[in-house]
Order: sequence, then structure tokens, then C-alpha cells
Amino acid sequence: MSPITPNYKFGHDDHYDTHHSTGHAPNLHDHSHVHGHAHEGHSDNMRGVFLHVMADTLGSVGVIVSTLLIQFYGWTGFDPIASLFIAILIAASVIPLVIDTGKVLALDIGTKENSIRDALAELAPIEGLASYSVPRFWPKDSASMIGTIHIQITPSPSSLDPGGPHSNARPTFARVDRVIERVDKLLRSRISGLEELTIQVEDSSSYYAD
Repeated sequence: MSPITPNYKFGHDDHYDTHHSTGHAPNLHDHSHVHGHAHEGHSDNMRGVFLHVMADTLGSVGVIVSTLLIQFYGWTGFDPIASLFIAILIAASVIPLVIDTGKVLALDIGTKENSIRDALAELAPIEGLASYSVPRFWPKDSASMIGTIHIQITPSPSSLDPGGPHSNARPTFARVDRVIERVDKLLRSRISGLEELTIQVEDSSSYYAD
């Protein structure tokens, strides 16, 4: 089952650096789709195609071999023996594919759940990240994963200062792209096989309204 951890709010950093503030609020409800490098694992679909071709090939080879043996030795038992041998080989190859496919359909991430939770726990030190919510990860195939996460960006201190010139203006946010990049880099480095990651950025100013 895909792990869904509780929403987590980090402490507000009063010393947040504002030298690279954008000066305007970005569209914080857009999705940032960050795709990974080419998948290096084996696709379950391609494994299925390979097994299908292999079964046809072995069937043809078995017919030829059993026919030659029957012709030379006259014993018809070679045909069922060849068929049984081919069936055992195919079954031994198909069982791992069935198990892997079943895990994908069941959204079973297995032992990777611990690494996912550890990776999420390491998001706290990222500067400019106020919190994260609804992290979801599920297998794409036996070797790769897909994930989504919502992150809340810390508003610039000038937006939170009641006596400041921008106190009544819409909150501004600093280094949004850099925060997204750091979240993406950390999760990919800590979660093995994370091929695609969608990061949705949201406004966290309501957390500091009080």
C-alpha cells in the first residue's frame, strides 16, 4: 500500500534569507512535474513479450527435436517428454513475472517504505520549506517508482511583518525554484528507483497568520 504520512509543519525560520526574493507571488497552485532519467530496469511488459516469443520458439524446437528422435529411435515418448520439459521452463520463467506484476497491481512498495519515511523526515532542514503534505508513492514496475508530494513555501519575512510596507500585500516567496529543486534532489537520492516525481507548491502564509 502506498504510504500516506501525516502532514508535517516545520518551524518558521525568522532568519530566512530574502536577498533573492522574486518580488511577486508565484502561482503556487501549479504542478511542477519533475521527470527522472531513463529507466534502467526491465519493463514487465517486455518481459511478458519475451516469454511469449520464447514459448513459441521452444515449442517449435521441441517439435523438431522430438520428431527427429522418434524417427531415429522409433519411441513416441520423446514428444510428451519434450512438451513437459518446455512447460517446466516456461512456468519457472513466468512465476517471477506474475509475482512482480501482482506487487505492482497491489501497490506494494515492500521494504522501500522505510526509506521513503526516512527521506521525508530529512526534508525539515531545507531552507524555505514550511511543510509538506499528502506524500504518495507507488510502484511503476518491479524496479521503479512514481511519487507525488505537496509542499508549502515559507513567505518572505517582509510579508509577515505587520508594520512593514508590504504587510497588507499578497505574500511574496523567495527561491521557490530552488526549494523545489532541493526537495526533488533529496527524495531522488534517498528513494531508490524513484523515476517520476510531481511536486505541487502551495501557499503556507495561512500557517503564520497568527
